Formats: sequence, structure tokens, C-alpha cells
Amino acid sequence: MVTPVPAHPVRYSDIVPAINRRPFRRPQYVKLLPSLSLAAALLLTASGCTIEPFADPIPIPAGYVPASYAQPVYIPAAAVTTSPRTTSPQISTTAPEAQPVIDDKIRDQVLAATQAAIVKRFGIDPNPQLNEYLILVGSLVTINTPRPDADYAYLLLNTDQPISCALWPRTICVSRGLFAQMQDESELAGVIAREISNLISARSVKLAGLPVPSEPTTRPVTQPITAAPPTPLVTRLAAKLTDILLKDGFGPELDQAADIEAAQFAAAAKYAPDGLLRLLTRQKPDARATTTTQAAQAWQRIQALNANVQIVAKAYPHSEARLPARFETYLKPIAPASAANP
Repeated sequence: MVTPVPAHPVRYSDIVPAINRRPFRRPQYVKLLPSLSLAAALLLTASGCTIEPFADPIPIPAGYVPASYAQPVYIPAAAVTTSPRTTSPQISTTAPEAQPVIDDKIRDQVLAATQAAIVKRFGIDPNPQLNEYLILVGSLVTINTPRPDADYAYLLLNTDQPISCALWPRTICVSRGLFAQMQDESELAGVIAREISNLISARSVKLAGLPVPSEPTTRPVTQPITAAPPTPLVTRLAAKLTDILLKDGFGPELDQAADIEAAQFAAAAKYAPDGLLRLLTRQKPDARATTTTQAAQAWQRIQALNANVQIVAKAYPHSEARLPARFETYLKPIAPASAANP
């Protein structure tokens, strides 16, 4: 028998209220879970199987730590090498090379070798007039420094290159070529004051990696250093120190610190604090002719010193001596003995 189709279609509004009024019923398989579990247990028991609680057949030691929680073992980079055939690192059995110990004796040998190398390279000018002038201006600057009783030794280098350096603990070198670029005594005072600052701070010795005593002596050494063949270590350190003094320098920060202290020491001795600044300005390479890093560092050094000289000049308002006349008098060449006594 065929069911007749209603005359009108079923409307959605007639179904929704009936669905909403229908109570929630749990699925039938949820009710059957306990019965299934019991039936499975009875089936296993009937087949002769026994159910026992889980137990690890291998006992775990008391101090066992999983590998994922173990601390990694540190291996220094110097002790790890790479095999040429494989890229996996291998632990080297050779111990790292021990660094040489540099004591005071080696330091003194390095300083003596450095001074001997500088003297051998440029020579010493025996001009008594310029040597006397160096000692005079150096003494006037020294008595107004933190170490007024220091007894510095001055070397006049026989070269036209503009050179000035200080060899710790008490040697100051100035060349004839630097004298030729000066215009008055305040510039010489600024150069000497800068090298005194380097000696007090021991900048060159520290950069070369040499030990410095807490209270370095500035008195002459009573016992000369015995002449002994230099070891390879002494030769290498002496070459490094020589390059620092004559070529490489101390770096922008240490150079600026030495320039500022030089202006202060010169002003304390009643010299114009801008003596070193005027000399450096004339020595600065032309920025239009070169664009190297040295030219840029020279400009920065001059600008930093110029700013600090203004501060030092205000702190020492009466320090303005330049003494160009006395400078020209000492710089004149000495007349021959035959001309002095015709």
C-alpha cells in the first residue's frame, strides 16, 4: 500500500519546536562499555590468560639520569681538531703551548734592546747647545708634573724626520727634524710634556705586554745592564715596542689622553697650553691630498685637543709664555772654532 503524499509540504517551523523539546539521550554504545569490558575479561579468563599489573623486567639504578638530562661535557676549542677525511671534531691529545713568562729582567732587556735599536737607526746628535736646551725646557716642565723629582734622560736624534718618543722609565727622544718644525719654546714644552705623560702612565710598556711595577723608578740605573745576546723573545718584543714608538702609536684614545695631560703640564709651567696644538696642526696631512684613516684620526685628534686647550687656558689664565726669541737663539747653528777666534 502506498502512503499518500501530504497535500502541503512540511514546514521548517513545524520541525524546529519538536527538536528543541526533545530530551538529551546518551548514545547506546556508552551504556554498553562496562558490559563489553566484563565480557572481554571473562573471555580472557576462559581461554587461560592471566592479567598481571605492568612491571619493568630491568630494575632502574638509584643514581640513573636519563641521557636527555645529562650535563654536556665542556671541551676547550684549542683541544678540538677536525679530521681531514671527516668533518666530525676530534679531541686532540697534545697540550696547548705554554705562554712565556715575562719578568722584570726580560722587560729590562727589551727596553735596552729597543733603545739600542733607535740609537742605531737614527744616531745621536752631539750638538751641546740643543742638548742643553732640551734639558732646560724639560726641567721647567718636570717640576710642575706629578713626579717633580724625576730625573729624565734626553736624547737628540740625528734625523730630519719629525720624531718624538718616550722609552720607559725615563728616556725622552726628540729629533732635529721635529725641532725644525717648531716656532717657539712653548711647542717644545708641549712635546716634552706629552712624552712625560707617556712615561708616567707607561703607555708604551703596557701596549707591548711588558710588566710594570706599581712604583716605577725614574732615577738613572746605577748598574748598567750587562750586554748579553738577545733571545728570540727579547728580539720579538723589542721590535714590537719599536713599532709602537715610531710607527703605530698608541691609538686615538691614548693619544688624546696624552695630549690633554701635555697641555695641563705645559700650562702649569707657565707655557702657553696650545703649543702642542699648533705643532700638530702644521704636521697634519692635507685632507684634500689623502683620504686615509690616518688623516681622519689626525683631524679628530686636533679637534679634541682644541676643545680641551680652551678649558686648560681658563684654568691657567696666566700661562701664555711662548719665548720665540730664546728658541731662535738656541736653534742657531754653532759657529766654528776658527770663526770665533780669527
